[in-house]
Amino acid sequence: MSRKANVPGQRDVVIIGGGHNGLVTAFYLAKAGYKPLVLERRGQPGGAAITEEFHPGFRCSTLAHSAGPLRRDIIRAMQLEKHGLNMIKTDVAVTSLSPDGRALILYNDAEKAAQEIAEFSQKDATRYPQFQSSLAKMGRVIGKALTLVPPDIDNPSSGDLWGMLNTGRALRNLRRRAIYPLLPWGPVRVDDLVGEGLEA
Repeated sequence: MSRKANVPGQRDVVIIGGGHNGLVTAFYLAKAGYKPLVLERRGQPGGAAITEEFHPGFRCSTLAHSAGPLRRDIIRAMQLEKHGLNMIKTDVAVTSLSPDGRALILYNDAEKAAQEIAEFSQKDATRYPQFQSSLAKMGRVIGKALTLVPPDIDNPSSGDLWGMLNTGRALRNLRRRAIYPLLPWGPVRVDDLVGEGLEA
């Protein structure tokens, strides 16, 4: 990406989509001295993170049910808390309603979630804490890898090699019993992933 002459109104980069990814990208490009133009077809930016009123008096995120791996360094850099960001962590991670009137409530606390799962499957309730622990371990490794600049595969720099080495070392530090079941999970759909580990 090369810088162009400083012409009033001229933009260096066009970003299609004003979702949270596009907005973060625009922020860092602007911080680096570029002049990004963000194009969004809706009247409100935010994409999957938009909060909308779906019924009079009831508002929620219409797609993203959680903030996901929102990195603290990005929050600080964009000064999101100064602009009104207030992260609220609830006890309940997700609720699944069934046609028969029952509800499966998954708590952030794995043991408490297992008690709820036991109402549907005692076998799954026994497996769930280990399943959750394995996901958390892999998530920490992936989360750290997400902070790295993608390497140049054809001509990796010393920094690229160092980053890949550290990621490989972090994976290796996971016990074999924990990592081997996780390796096939990368290309697997979420429902297939859950189906492999749980029966209900």
